[in-house]
Amino acid sequence: MVEGRRGTVQVLVHGATYTRGYWTGDGFDNRYSWVAAASKAGYPTLAIDRLGNGDSDHPDPILAVQYPVEVETIHQIIVKLRAGTFPPPLNGRKFTKVIYVGHSYGSIIGNALATTHSLDTDALLLTGWSSTFITLIPTVLGTAIVLPASLTLPRYKSLPLGYLTINSQPGFRALFFSSPGTYNTSLFDYDFANRGTITAGEAATLAFGVNTAGAYTGKVLVVTGERDAIFCNCGDARTGYLGRSRSLFPRASVFDAYVVPEAGHCWQLHYAAEKAFGTVHEWLGKQGL
Repeated sequence: MVEGRRGTVQVLVHGATYTRGYWTGDGFDNRYSWVAAASKAGYPTLAIDRLGNGDSDHPDPILAVQYPVEVETIHQIIVKLRAGTFPPPLNGRKFTKVIYVGHSYGSIIGNALATTHSLDTDALLLTGWSSTFITLIPTVLGTAIVLPASLTLPRYKSLPLGYLTINSQPGFRALFFSSPGTYNTSLFDYDFANRGTITAGEAATLAFGVNTAGAYTGKVLVVTGERDAIFCNCGDARTGYLGRSRSLFPRASVFDAYVVPEAGHCWQLHYAAEKAFGTVHEWLGKQGL
């Protein structure tokens, strides 16, 4: 570990239909692992399962699992990380710098966190995101053929009907991946077979998740795939959708954007991931983090 980064932690927050496993590339080799890249650069990481996902509790999918609740949950996690009161395995370890890393829905939460708790993080890394939904949410849900998870996948049979999942492999591919040849098809097949859920509450509150973080003075880096079908179809990072996202962080001390070439929405699962991980961590180093 780089000695100067012992007091810095990256908090990794996954997107909808994923779990914390997203940050290790679904368990494939390290070229798809954000955690491995961060560790190599000397950063401790904390990848969480958001409320309603993975090993976390699965409360009411309409009243409880929605983005305002998730924002407050992550705020409390960060408070404990800074205070040194986070439970094992950290055992009281205190962090003086917090880098928030979100993907997709996790980036929406990061934007909201910076709006409501502007001092929580020293930097925001928002991936698979921009300030603009280029595909309307009903179209996204329709393309994916979203249905109750308990009716489509046996492993979710105990979940309430408000827990939803993607039921179309072509739709999953169209939304999350780029063209053939830009990703490992075995990884894609595994990713679809092990897809997670999104709740009705999350889907209903999604459109309210674009906020102007007027008090946030930390650093911001937006990293999105060139062929992101939900947020981008990016073009130039400075003048396209990513560059225009700067308006949501008017007081940020630094705002930069990077377009990942030959990659879709889930760019961390494309061949371009390894190079992009390096670019991101070089940026952090230049910011003194």
